[in-house]
Amino acid sequence: MKQSRYLHVIYVFALLLVCYLRPLQALSQESVNVGEAGIGPQPHVHFSSTLFSEDGKTLAGFHLLTFFIHTSEDRDGDPLWTETLPVQSDENGNYTVDLMTSASAGVADVLDAHPLLYVRTSIPGSSSFSEASVITTIPQAIYQDCNLDGQSCSGPAGDTAISQLDKIAAANFSGVLNYSVFWGTKEELLAYAAHAHARHLKIMWTFNDPDFAKYSDKSGKYLIHDYSEISASCGCSTNRGFLGYLVNLVKDLPATYGYSIADEPMPDTAANVHNLYNIIRALDSKHPQMVNATWDDATNPSLANLRKYLGPFSFADILGGDYYPIGTGAPASDTATAASDVHTIATTYGKAAEMALQAFNWGQYPGDGVCSGSQCTYPTTRQLQTMLRDAATEAKPKIIFWYDYWDTVNAGEWTNFVRAVNPQRPCEH
Repeated sequence: MKQSRYLHVIYVFALLLVCYLRPLQALSQESVNVGEAGIGPQPHVHFSSTLFSEDGKTLAGFHLLTFFIHTSEDRDGDPLWTETLPVQSDENGNYTVDLMTSASAGVADVLDAHPLLYVRTSIPGSSSFSEASVITTIPQAIYQDCNLDGQSCSGPAGDTAISQLDKIAAANFSGVLNYSVFWGTKEELLAYAAHAHARHLKIMWTFNDPDFAKYSDKSGKYLIHDYSEISASCGCSTNRGFLGYLVNLVKDLPATYGYSIADEPMPDTAANVHNLYNIIRALDSKHPQMVNATWDDATNPSLANLRKYLGPFSFADILGGDYYPIGTGAPASDTATAASDVHTIATTYGKAAEMALQAFNWGQYPGDGVCSGSQCTYPTTRQLQTMLRDAATEAKPKIIFWYDYWDTVNAGEWTNFVRAVNPQRPCEH
């Protein structure tokens, strides 16, 4: 963000509390809801930023600022909301203020109708405005990979699945998808889910281990043996019985968002994944199931490229794609094309859309050979915001995931990442 000639917010971090996880209709079969659906929006913007003086130094103390919320970046038309409030900044110029506390629910409904909103500030009486900071009313979630049993956890030393939830919740994310969520005991899983709920986080349960689909209807006890800790409390004798046990264990938990049943699947696995979908749906028809596919070439995010990987899974309730261009030679702006592809495919089948966006450096995965040398970088603030804006605008998703927590923290980018993408905090149920 460019520095203004006048004192005002130079970089704005905002999060819109427009009630977490809006109703999601699966549009085919019967309605599928995301978590506790049907909750009315609560007008409240929790707004944090840093004050700078004209010479670029942080400014501490008491100040009066006017805040503007627009639906466009260029301030066309009247703002949806404006108010002047006192702010108290600390020795580093940081402050937090609550906006719209006097707004009616009807105002929040108007805000909720816009996937993107833009916030500016100005000194009262000044004609100068800060550059717009984009926020989204779409819930944002993030990937984890941390065993509940403490045996393996991607992230800094000392991390646990629970401590990561605390950090994710403190950053105001709405949900998590933990690849290792079933590596632990029943008690550890229930404790994890209870902690997520207490921290206002929803869980997309990870049934996308390819073995879940592969062995779902086969005889034998492969899954029972593979997930020996949690299956010890199951009393199961078949793979299908074990899958049913897991679904029954989580389906009524208040933290449950839905089920991820395939992650970057190959088309020839569609029959097995469909069978897994039917098994889960027979036990839980209230929560959605998601398939997240990808393009085989990030420099060619064409509709045909995605359709061959996502189209065979059109039975899922949420159809999404992950697009990770930074470091591949493709610009962040190509996310608009990728997001449009997701929207086209999802709407073709009457399903909800989802996008997973890049919060990692391809250089952290040297074996993939995607980038080398200076080409391998973590996304910049502008690139993160471009991906977020384009995903929200073009995919019109019900939820956005970021890949991922551990890479971002290990790269020392967590604070910058959170400030760039401005995740939302859930409302109370």
